[in-house]
Amino acid sequence: MAAGRGIAASAGWILMSLAAVGTDPARSQVPPLPSGDAQAILGIWEVTALEISGRPESDKNYRWTTFVFTADKLVLREGFNPPVEFTYVLDPSATPKTIDLTVRGHTARGIYKLEGDELVLCLSMGGPRPTSFSTRGRNDTEMFTLRRSLWERYTEPNLGFTVEAPGQWRVKADQLELPSGPVPMLWYQASTGKDRLTFTLVVVTLRGRPGGGKALEGLFDTAQRLLCEQFGEGAREEEAKIKGPWPAREVTLRRTEEKESAVLRARFFLIGERLYVLAVQGSEEQVRTAAPRFWATFRPAPLETKKAEPKKGEPKKAEPKQGKPKPGEPKPEEPKKEPPSKKP
Repeated sequence: MAAGRGIAASAGWILMSLAAVGTDPARSQVPPLPSGDAQAILGIWEVTALEISGRPESDKNYRWTTFVFTADKLVLREGFNPPVEFTYVLDPSATPKTIDLTVRGHTARGIYKLEGDELVLCLSMGGPRPTSFSTRGRNDTEMFTLRRSLWERYTEPNLGFTVEAPGQWRVKADQLELPSGPVPMLWYQASTGKDRLTFTLVVVTLRGRPGGGKALEGLFDTAQRLLCEQFGEGAREEEAKIKGPWPAREVTLRRTEEKESAVLRARFFLIGERLYVLAVQGSEEQVRTAAPRFWATFRPAPLETKKAEPKKGEPKKAEPKQGKPKPGEPKPEEPKKEPPSKKP
């Protein structure tokens, strides 16, 4: 992977590198005997450091990037980029332990060490397998340091959205009071005891999509007041407009406590006839990194496209009749007539 590029691009770079230098036949894909590593490596791992050619990469090149190991696949996820799937083979009996990653018939060979909740992968993108955990003097080698993630993907079975956060989600049904009357509202919350972070996702189902201007701002203002009530009195409010595919607003609430200030950062999204509120509450430093990641994992349910109905009094559009072909145009093919079946 070239410096400054996202990790998800490395799958394409693996293919180009392997095609350029050629590859020896990959070792047999017969899985090794069951071992502790085959079980311990399963799960979601976050990239915490990346080294290329002996130099550490900026965290902007791997922020919110995860390696997801299942029993037979490794899925690389980076932000909004499409996931990349590899097959993998571990050999924990080798010294150092080895790992092979295969994508589209090409194999990247590497070594690994797995100690508790930390995993280190040193991978050669087309060259010989590394023999030590270093990339110095090797332009074709990358070393990833990963930490086991507590974040899990949650898919709402009824509303269809997906989001990732640590902890178990709790759901509560409520109502949001609007000038037009109350509308149903669902609260989803997850929290981490160690970091004291609280993740909140609110879904408000509207009677219809509000127009822009004052109607939209009024809806966002109502949601913001709701967050202020939950956050506590005396909070300082900051607003920011954000660009994106949907009408949105970003809000930051701050409240000074005895030891440290509490912060809540939230984004409001109007998607179709639903208002989504995604908020993270905790300390300033924790929220600064957790909130953008929380927002980046959110995927709403696909919008249903409705067929436009003709207005009252308007005749329905008739199907176009097939007229005579114009000069120079081929005549339409006539359906072939089946010969009459002969009776026995």
